[in-house]
Amino acid sequence: DNKSLCVTTGDANTLQRA
Repeated sequence: DNKSLCVTTGDANTLQRA
């Protein structure tokens, strides 16, 4: 789910790095 969110919202990008 995180991957899908990353594409939809840029904020997820920060979460992925963490």
